[in-house]
Parts: sequence; C-alpha cells; structure tokens
Amino acid sequence: MDIRLTRLNAIRTTEVVHIETTWDRLVEVIGTSVECPSDEFRRASPLFTGWELKQEQEGAKVTTTDSGYTFYSRCRENCVALHFLTLDIDNDPLKSSAVMTFEGAVQKLQGLEALLYTSYNHQNPDKHGGVDKFRALIPLLAPIPLEEYLKKVSNLRLLFPWAARESFTPSQPFWPAMHAPERANLVDVRMLTGIPFDINLVPDGEPESMSALNPAEHVDDDEEAALISITSAQTGKHPGLTSSALTWYKRLQPGYEHRQACYSFHRPETNHTAFMFRDGVFLIHQDMGLQKRTLIRCVTSPGKLRLKKYAKSSQTS
Repeated sequence: MDIRLTRLNAIRTTEVVHIETTWDRLVEVIGTSVECPSDEFRRASPLFTGWELKQEQEGAKVTTTDSGYTFYSRCRENCVALHFLTLDIDNDPLKSSAVMTFEGAVQKLQGLEALLYTSYNHQNPDKHGGVDKFRALIPLLAPIPLEEYLKKVSNLRLLFPWAARESFTPSQPFWPAMHAPERANLVDVRMLTGIPFDINLVPDGEPESMSALNPAEHVDDDEEAALISITSAQTGKHPGLTSSALTWYKRLQPGYEHRQACYSFHRPETNHTAFMFRDGVFLIHQDMGLQKRTLIRCVTSPGKLRLKKYAKSSQTS
C-alpha cells in the first residue's frame, strides 16, 4: 500500500520533508523504538504527520520573519489530504477523553490494519500516576481531502473517545516510537493485520446526515425502551453510567449536538463504541463499528396511550 506523510523538523516547524513510501516501510521506521537519553533530546527530534502537506512549488503558505528568513508554515491551509489516522492515547485524567489501556486498544482495533506503539512517557510514574501512553496509526482505505475530513471530525471523536483531541487536528505532528533508558522494558509495539479504515463510512457531522445511515432498526414500544440498558463511555476517572434507553432519553437534551458517547447495546460484552442522541420521540443509537442505527421510541403515541387506558378500564369494569 503506497502512502504519503510529512516529516517535520520540530514542533515549531520551519522545515518539512514530503515522503511517499509503503505502509510496511512506515511501520518499520516509525514503530522501531529509539532510546532517548532525556526529554529534551526527544523534544528536539523530528516528528511526522499522516497529512500530505502542500509543497512550496504548489503554493504552500510560508512565513517570513522581520529579518527576512522564510520558513514553512504548518497550518490547516497547507493540508491536502489525510492518509492515515494517528490516535494519541494519553489517559490524562484532566482531559475528557475516555480511558483506554494498550491491550484494550489492541482488542478494539482487531480487524483493522494498524500499528500501535508505546510513547516516551508510557507508564511513567511521574506522568498521571504511570498510566498507559501510546499511539495507534491506522491507514485509510483511500486518502481523504481536508474539506471532506472536516465534516467527519465530530463523529471521529465519538468513534475514538479515548484518543486525545489533538489526534483529529489537521497537520498535528507526533513523535515516532521513543523510550527512556529506565523504561526500556516497558516498550511495546504491535502490528495488526486487517483491512484499512474506510473513513467514508463515518457520517458527516450535520444532524440531517444521520438519516442517510441505512438500514435502521426500530424499537417502537416505550415499555421495551425501558428494558434496553445503555452504558455511557468512561471519561477520566469517572466510570460509564448504565441506564435504560428511556432514562437516557429523559436525561439528554434534544438535538444531535447534545449526543452522548456510549457503548453498543447490541454487543455489550465488547464495549464497542457508539453514540446516542435524542430526536423527537426517539432515542437514536448509532453503533459505529457495525454501522447500525437503532431508533428507540421513548414517548408513547396518543393512539397507543388511549388503547392502554381502554385496556385498563376494561379490566376494572
């Protein structure tokens, strides 16, 4: 699989190198952990991004200093297309992203082509109590242009709630696999075999786009809705909350913009990612892994309500 990426000389980027390579070669280079004698050494090391950036001869934006020095600008305007996702899993309790262990991510991403590697501060006791810190690189079935990608960002965040928000920022750079000498025994690198990620299956962020996801299942009985258990995604130190679909409907504000990350009730044993939101009389549950949408009626229709009252009055008469 041919793939494009960009190498950056530093966080405050001044120079870039445009690279065209194969996925296998990328895995070999980025996934080989390098020992760093200090954090300062790491910060001075080159980074990469899964974004293909414009070249200067293609009209890339550059910045010129007062002294006349011109350097490349790492910015959204210079993004052409995304070739692979880089999910940065930091497990920072001060952030809102859900908790995910390295082994948990390996299980979550089964079936996809992916590279997972521990990052410099993985299980560093001085960083958030020694939690897992790692990255997951997932090649796309086909590159996605910036304009199309931006439409899908909100749903990508819901699909991977355990990835830091920076994972979805266009042109965001990351360091390849590195480790401190004292944590060399904690290095872990996994190459998963499977299929590339088809990002076009992720719906755009506008509410009306949700209707395009077919087929949709319907649960038309509000009493049945009270029996469906849905668990919200774990965030920080807060465990997921399990409630009935009916309770979630009452708890959520109406509208797609108030959607809640959760786990699939179709496959509760797997903790597969999903999200839910309130729309009219329905709680809409979207399983991102199965690409399955379920409309759960949570408000009884007037006709059904009359029928229930009639049944009750007949039993008492």
